[in-house]
Amino acid sequence: MDTIFVSAIDSKIQPVFLLEKIEEGSLKIWVKQILEATPDDAIRSLDWKQAVGTYLVKVKHSVLRYLDDNKSLGAHEEFRNLTSKIFETASSSGALKFPAYKQIPASDIAKGMAKICDAVAPLHENERITISNDDGDSSVDASAQVTQEQIEDLLACNTIRNSTDMILMVRKPDFLGTSMWEFRHEKKNFCAKMADEGWLKQFQHGELDIRPGHALRALVDEDIVYGEDGEVIRADRTITKVNGVIRSNHPKLEM
Repeated sequence: MDTIFVSAIDSKIQPVFLLEKIEEGSLKIWVKQILEATPDDAIRSLDWKQAVGTYLVKVKHSVLRYLDDNKSLGAHEEFRNLTSKIFETASSSGALKFPAYKQIPASDIAKGMAKICDAVAPLHENERITISNDDGDSSVDASAQVTQEQIEDLLACNTIRNSTDMILMVRKPDFLGTSMWEFRHEKKNFCAKMADEGWLKQFQHGELDIRPGHALRALVDEDIVYGEDGEVIRADRTITKVNGVIRSNHPKLEM
């Protein structure tokens, strides 16, 4: 979360945590935080580490207390107030010479909160994780849950659908028809659901020999869900029609 928070000031700053000691009994871990960066003209030359460190402590407490109070992402207005509070805390930190602080995407904050909930999920009833420092105590337990569905419901603002004719390099076919196909496109991983049932039945019955390294020419529907800040929340891809197969050892397109 600190890596997300510090991006409001300067993404070149890297928070580093050092484990100092562990106390038994009610498990207590002492951690020291170090901020690494090569300060440029935008960062105050004096005491910038103290300013950034103070900001990070404050927003950590804000997020943990919010999670403990709401046990989820909460209502839209409440979550908006939290994101605004984080930005206001960064803006008042005095870490930068000029007020060029950045608004952290709401989706990044929400996904970070989901990771916190995942981390404390194994705790038993009446067990809590507490962070203590000079600003007080903040804690959270396993009852706090932030799911992908909550993130999408809370942040989704616009959905744009595009249908595109594409050539996709096969990485991992889905032989059972219950999961995504894995492809490569523009040197990136590309996962899509296969909805061309007629073609899929031929493949599953062994009538089509599709192996990793082969490619499909297909019509792909892509639904991209955007948040209010314009950030992508989710991208769903579905192959609606397979128009051909390109064999790895035959450059000719087979229809």
